[in-house]
Amino acid sequence: MADAWYNASWSNRRKITFDNSAQAANLTDFPVLVKLNSSRIDYAKTQNSGQDIRITDSDGTTLLSYEIETWNESGDSFVWVKVPQINASSSTDYIYVYYGNAGASDAQAATSVWRSEYKGVWHLKETGAGTASEYKDSTSNANHGRGGGGTAGQIPTTTTGQIGTAQTFDGSNDYIQVPNAASLYAAGAFTVGAWVRRTGTPASQWGGYIYSDYNSEGGATSVSLVIEQSNKASLFIWENKATSTDVLPLNTWTWVVGVYEGSGTNYKRVYINGSANGTNNTSDPARSDVGGNTAFGRPGDYPDLYAPAGIDQVWFYGGALSAAWIAAQYKSETDAFCTYGSEETSGGSSDDVTPALLRTRRLFVIDTWR
Repeated sequence: MADAWYNASWSNRRKITFDNSAQAANLTDFPVLVKLNSSRIDYAKTQNSGQDIRITDSDGTTLLSYEIETWNESGDSFVWVKVPQINASSSTDYIYVYYGNAGASDAQAATSVWRSEYKGVWHLKETGAGTASEYKDSTSNANHGRGGGGTAGQIPTTTTGQIGTAQTFDGSNDYIQVPNAASLYAAGAFTVGAWVRRTGTPASQWGGYIYSDYNSEGGATSVSLVIEQSNKASLFIWENKATSTDVLPLNTWTWVVGVYEGSGTNYKRVYINGSANGTNNTSDPARSDVGGNTAFGRPGDYPDLYAPAGIDQVWFYGGALSAAWIAAQYKSETDAFCTYGSEETSGGSSDDVTPALLRTRRLFVIDTWR
């Protein structure tokens, strides 16, 4: 029997099925990246900015939170969806994307897509001009960034990213500054990640900084995701670090993630393209928090450690994400997690009934004329 239809004012839908078969863990409130193109949705039936998009859980009616990062009817569109649960080892869990309602208004809820542990999510799709809050944080924390800290000539430029549009940092003086925010403090476990396209070798022996959250009071309070001068990736906790085994390839988008287990274990891990690629269990000095000078492209307090790289999709998470989550997220962001079904039609009814009911409805006439 067909799943219920959300609302017959939406003429079409497609099923999107997830492949979590390789991950032996449930994924709860998981942000799935849905990549649409002309073979996966009929742009002729959607509004020009995707305002009529609706996404439901597998029952066909429960609406899910979503954020349109890019809507491009001439190419690829990218939509982030918060999925309540994807079961461990499952290859059959699914959602629906609805479209085909010329009168529908936009129903995005970007801040609801990202569970509360996400302290900042920066898609870095904007064109910077050095104005305050120009690089938007999609979470409710509103930790928006500013190109070059407002200084002309130190603002990164847009480039084609792994997902839509990204930023290119010249390795000399480009950076994005995020104002001090308590939501970015990390006294315990955390995870930080970004897509990185290395375009050269950092000039400093300390490398080029992808993400840095440095407390200006000093002490053992810094957290940094770095391209080393060896062209490997490192997660720094002050002066202790975990470094990747692999070198970051030149001019290739690579997903880099650093995980810190927290004060109990001090266990640090680096992941490259969804797989563990370096560890360090050295005990870290005591620290109370991190925060105060967050920046992309360089550290907050050192103006000479710049990253020669493209950077896309930076995020900071207050907790240690699991290997299963990281592997699934990599698959999602490389278009290997979702399978897109064929188009289904509501049947053209204007009332809110399911296609099954439409097929079985009968008209009974009682003849009372005599």
